[in-house]
Amino acid sequence: MGEEKTEKVICMLCVHEWPTNEIDVRSISRDVCTGREILTFKCPNCHRIKQSLTWEG
Repeated sequence: MGEEKTEKVICMLCVHEWPTNEIDVRSISRDVCTGREILTFKCPNCHRIKQSLTWEG
């Protein structure tokens, strides 16, 4: 079966993990070395604006 992959991001402050479709994304940039996206988002848990890499889970 084709299981749908969800992109996730982790808050570097409170270490909560969030699916990217559940967070308030402020901006997206790209890491030039790895090519991975870096999201700036507001964490629903600690309510801080934080940058974090995305990954598929």
